[in-house]
Amino acid sequence: MDETLLQFLKGVRNALFNEDFDTLSQFCVLPLVVYSAAGVATIKDHEELKSVADRYRQVLSAYPITHGDCRIVQRDPPVNQRCRVTARWNEYSADNTLQTSSLVRYFLIEIKPGDWLIEMLVYLEMAVSIEDAERILH
Repeated sequence: MDETLLQFLKGVRNALFNEDFDTLSQFCVLPLVVYSAAGVATIKDHEELKSVADRYRQVLSAYPITHGDCRIVQRDPPVNQRCRVTARWNEYSADNTLQTSSLVRYFLIEIKPGDWLIEMLVYLEMAVSIEDAERILH
């Protein structure tokens, strides 16, 4: 089960890094609420999601990221087809030097077995500075 969930999360990351905002939008329930050190943001529609994701991608482009990994650090039992998952994301350069790290709590709904959508995000630790997060989300 966690392997399927891990593949889902990696699909979200790949859509972001490949600037495939249409696919990224398909992984989310809109409006999408995002909590971070920069405050609360509500992403209302596909265009706003695209804009926020594009700004996030631009900030990350300052780092020589070539690959990343994800580890699920906590998964709560599902209740009413919803579950809370916390994942650690590490992004690396070509020589495997850690470039960024984040800890994200995903609130997911399982629309059918093994098929999730993100309903809400909480950035417990951010890969970017608070100033960058404010520019991304607001």
